[in-house]
Amino acid sequence: MFTLFSPLRPNSVTSALVERQMQRWPAAQQGERREGPVPAAAQPRESAQARLSASPFLPLRALQCDGSDGHVTIRGRVPTRYLKDLSARLVKSIGGVERVSNEVEVLPLGCHA
Repeated sequence: MFTLFSPLRPNSVTSALVERQMQRWPAAQQGERREGPVPAAAQPRESAQARLSASPFLPLRALQCDGSDGHVTIRGRVPTRYLKDLSARLVKSIGGVERVSNEVEVLPLGCHA
């Protein structure tokens, strides 16, 4: 017997993976070393970009983050609504991020628009 997984609906395995990844990030960020000072307004945007770039979900790695003063805007394309929501959740969990504008487009796999 086998189980079919729908890319449109998260299952308990993907949800558990996401929770583990979110728990690891704060510990990993404490060990980060930066060279030179980073302006306070740029830190949340850079942290958001770094968090998405380090995601185990490949579509999230291609997303772009912009913003300042605690406001981060996420742009790009992902194949599922779940990944769009996950990108916002990951960015919101960063210290210093007060607002997130999620302008990510959901395009099904195979669409090149």
